Amino acid sequence: MSHDDPWNLLTAPLIRIHTDTGMTRASLPQVLAGLGEDRIEDFPGLQRHQRDPWHLFLTQLATMALDRQGLRDPCQNEAFWRRALLELSHGEASAWRLVERNLESPAFLQTPWPKSRGAPSAQLFSSDALDALQTAKNHELKSARNDGMEVDLWLYALMSLQTTSGYSGPGNHGIARMNSGFGSRIILELVRNERWSIRFCDAVRRLFDHRQVILQGPNRWGYQRGGKALLWLDPWDGTNSRPLAGLDPSFIEICRIVRLFHGENGRLVAAKAPTKRPLLDAKAMGGVVGDPWTPVRIDQAPPKALTLNENGFTAEWQRRLLFADGVELSPLQSPIPDWSESCLLTASVIVRGQGRTDGLHFLRIPIPAKARSWIFGNKRASLNDRTKAAIQAAGEVERSALKPAVLAWLQGAPEQLSFDGPTVHWWKKVQGGYTRAWHVRLFPWLWKTAERSEQEAIHLWQGMIAEDARRSFRIGIETLPSPSAQRWKAYVTAECILEGAMRNRMRLIHKSESREGTHG
Repeated sequence: MSHDDPWNLLTAPLIRIHTDTGMTRASLPQVLAGLGEDRIEDFPGLQRHQRDPWHLFLTQLATMALDRQGLRDPCQNEAFWRRALLELSHGEASAWRLVERNLESPAFLQTPWPKSRGAPSAQLFSSDALDALQTAKNHELKSARNDGMEVDLWLYALMSLQTTSGYSGPGNHGIARMNSGFGSRIILELVRNERWSIRFCDAVRRLFDHRQVILQGPNRWGYQRGGKALLWLDPWDGTNSRPLAGLDPSFIEICRIVRLFHGENGRLVAAKAPTKRPLLDAKAMGGVVGDPWTPVRIDQAPPKALTLNENGFTAEWQRRLLFADGVELSPLQSPIPDWSESCLLTASVIVRGQGRTDGLHFLRIPIPAKARSWIFGNKRASLNDRTKAAIQAAGEVERSALKPAVLAWLQGAPEQLSFDGPTVHWWKKVQGGYTRAWHVRLFPWLWKTAERSEQEAIHLWQGMIAEDARRSFRIGIETLPSPSAQRWKAYVTAECILEGAMRNRMRLIHKSESREGTHG
């Protein structure tokens, strides 16, 4: 393998990195060494939706390379990583080239080009046109905007396409690590912080624990230690699927036939070919393929990988993920026993629809050090119940008090409110503000009241959501229209509805808490 190979990620500095001394460029082995030595601050070329998939790619790659060398420590030097990665590809140097002229050889994340497809022709002229995003209205991104001058933009786009794509029309099948082609790959992980190096080293350590659980358990997938790791090495013409059996538990998959090459002007372009079948025959698995970042719903039969709708990580899903309520979590979603500091439950997902994306959603729940022992110890069930009650109370205030009050304002205080007319559009503006307000308060309130009585905690929460409801109501009055002839009547009526309903609702909650206390 020549060190003068300008497109080989094992030797060429193709990846831009930020260190404490500024921006520089690094090869893939240098990146892995830098992560182990805590020298990398960031990757300038990454877009928001690519950050978690890039972390997963590096972590899976490092874990498999270390395992084959009989090691577990991710702190290794550049020379080690170069040798270990080359061995991972069975000595096939072309497997690490972004551009490989010999179409019968693999290239980085690119299977050998099928002879049956003829010579590849340029179809994609910018890196983001290659990416996994289908539409970008919720990402504030426009397609085909990158001019392709920076090589690492193509690397990240290729990585995102091959490891996170779902079904996007005939000939474009998705990955195995999601529930159905229109599902989403949710990446959920508990971290000490989001610094690249710390997150990388912690994930590698826990990934080894996860691999052991997989390989020593029932292992219904047929995974093997030292099994196939890099699925772009073998030829694939898109007409056949292969089983999961024989793969390494941390395998890095691909889902599209694509090839990078130089266009007429010397810039990188991409060709793609349609596929009749997905590479991996895992449709019956429902996304439950032993992936340690994927939360699995076990409240339904058969279990399936969690898929979210366009609402993303609602408070209800935050609660269920944090407390593993009807959801099976992995070692990467739990702390390492020797952690002593605070941590953060993180998640990201591109929500998919039929022929579209419904937004890039993030989850960030800071967990204080003391709360960590509660959540992953003997207080988990009681804190889950308390959070569930708080979410229900916030929902009741919205439905019983805030919504009818705002609709009364919008409709001029009619004798009978309409809950499905055109004014509902305006109500949603207030609803969004109220929801965001109490979402922000929910977990700080939980940590603050975890050692207080149930009644004291819910009483404090009621005061907080009442304050949020009143603030949202005032904003609605100031910004939303109301029939001019009825404005004063509408205001008085709306305020009475708000306050009266909240008083009634709070009494009901107190009675409910009282009954629970008696039975407890």
